[in-house]
Amino acid sequence: NAEYGVLEGGAACSTCGDTTESWYCLSCYKPYCSRYVQEHGLMHGLDTMHLLTLSMSDLSVWCYGCDSYIHNEVLLEAKNKGHIAKFGEPAVKISLASISE
Repeated sequence: NAEYGVLEGGAACSTCGDTTESWYCLSCYKPYCSRYVQEHGLMHGLDTMHLLTLSMSDLSVWCYGCDSYIHNEVLLEAKNKGHIAKFGEPAVKISLASISE
């Protein structure tokens, strides 16, 4: 189980243990498998209304509520955590001032 806000590359689904395609819930930071594996991320999102999820494959963010990929500057911190987990280094430098502007 991941510490809050900490992402791990190659994390196993919290429900089934699959590591094929990990997505992190951006509300509770637990990893789940994709809708193309056993749909545990989708089920978690719909059951808890935790609608934003981060792909560890390509670091994209999916919204289950709008059924679409999304991008917004407020997601950069989560995407950067994913980049560090996957590649061991930050993708971009982020300052709180740049996020709040």
